[in-house]
Amino acid sequence: MEWFDGSIAVAIEKCRNKQALFIVYVYNAGEKETQNDVQFNKVLEELDTDKFDVNFIAIRLKTGSEDAKHFANIYPTPVVPAFYAIGKAGTPLKIITAPSGITAERFTEEFQGTVDTFNAAIEGAKPKKILKTNRCAADDLEGVEMTLEEKQKRAMELLAKKKAEEAEKELQEAKKKEIERRKDGQAMMKAREEQKDREILEAMEQRKKEKAENEAQLKRLREQIRLDREERAKKPHVEAEAAPKAAPVVKPIPTDECRIQVKFPNGSTLIKQLASAQPLQVIVDAIKEDGRHSGSFYLVQMYPRTELNDYEKTLLDLGLTPSAVILLVPGLGRMGLLAQQAEEAANVEAAAQ
Repeated sequence: MEWFDGSIAVAIEKCRNKQALFIVYVYNAGEKETQNDVQFNKVLEELDTDKFDVNFIAIRLKTGSEDAKHFANIYPTPVVPAFYAIGKAGTPLKIITAPSGITAERFTEEFQGTVDTFNAAIEGAKPKKILKTNRCAADDLEGVEMTLEEKQKRAMELLAKKKAEEAEKELQEAKKKEIERRKDGQAMMKAREEQKDREILEAMEQRKKEKAENEAQLKRLREQIRLDREERAKKPHVEAEAAPKAAPVVKPIPTDECRIQVKFPNGSTLIKQLASAQPLQVIVDAIKEDGRHSGSFYLVQMYPRTELNDYEKTLLDLGLTPSAVILLVPGLGRMGLLAQQAEEAANVEAAAQ
């Protein structure tokens, strides 16, 4: 016999759903096990339940267990082992015990009688089947004689009505789906708006936090500046440094010879070793002879910066000894411009006469 592993409550619920016979076998185990238990267990193990035309759920309860105690409160078990066959209404149909032993033949005979009683009760409780005959949709009006054309017309009307009902049903379902879709869209839009509002609030909180941090930083800087000013005010004033002395004027040193370096606008130089008694015109002639510069020019002494325009003076008189750097500047210079202006005035006067 196949035993159910679940609880009594689950077994009872399954019996109700399947209209099955409920079997409960109470037995001893361990130290309480008797020869009758061993014999009864053997009969149940070797029992071929397929030859009994009945649905059943069988459960085993060991004496002393909680389930066995609950079962004994409803169905007293003075003799153990005991085999209970319980019907649909919860009434025991048969209780098979073995106070003096049990045989397979005796158990089979008594259990078969229980099965017959149970099946008879089930069959009596079933409602009688009502046979229905299929009728044409066009013949639904009993007692009304209709021609073939009328029947066809009636069938077409019923078919059109059915199609209209199906179309209406589909339309209602489509409307329902559209309403649900709109609700989902509104819910999604609401969720997005709420998310946007949360982001705006978070951004405002972040800006507020940054502003507070900036104000705190500015306050700390101002406090530090104030402390620095107070600390400087406590220190003794440092006397102002004396004004720098004027750079000494370097006086030329009289020498027999002098070294003159002429710098051209392109960065090149012309170096001449001349006698200090020679006039400035010697340098002008040397520049023209060199040929690196064509056109008008004038000379400027670098230190101190002075335009050299008196070509008759000696190099010693001009302070170019023992060495000097002279710049060659393209153009006429101050004296050249004056000479040009005087010449133009003379030409104008001569033309007027």
